[in-house]
Amino acid sequence: NVRWWRAVPDKDPIAPLVLLTPDFEPALVRRLYEIPPPGQRELYLNLFDRRIELRPDVELRGYADKTLWDRLQYQIR
Repeated sequence: NVRWWRAVPDKDPIAPLVLLTPDFEPALVRRLYEIPPPGQRELYLNLFDRRIELRPDVELRGYADKTLWDRLQYQIR
């Protein structure tokens, strides 16, 4: 399932894999770490170790939740 948003949703669940442009990062951080109560916050890790561009001058950033990250790391080994 893929969804495209024009803003970070306040109520819908956040996917285990998130791709966004840098201007959405403050809203994503708020949604991930300020809105959920303690104990219900999932850690998200950076997917890219370098700058990635969707097209020239449009940076794309990616994050995976820790559960997905661990599964991906296990499959790579």
